[in-house]
Amino acid sequence: MVDVIYNSDLHFEHTLWTSELTFWEGELKSLENKLNELISHWTDKEVLAKLEHYKDVFTLQSDVVRDIKKKH
Repeated sequence: MVDVIYNSDLHFEHTLWTSELTFWEGELKSLENKLNELISHWTDKEVLAKLEHYKDVFTLQSDVVRDIKKKH
């Protein structure tokens, strides 16, 4: 049996993925903003190092989302 893939299904999947990427882009930006707030309130170097680590992770993930969105 041959599976048939319809253009409308592909379009739906593409639209869904684009929406998901936009959602996660916004979530990462929101988390980054919250981290910036925390960074501005803490002075403990250990805590700041951990917060900076997460900020770097969010920045990397944002870059990945942006790269994927550029490719479509």
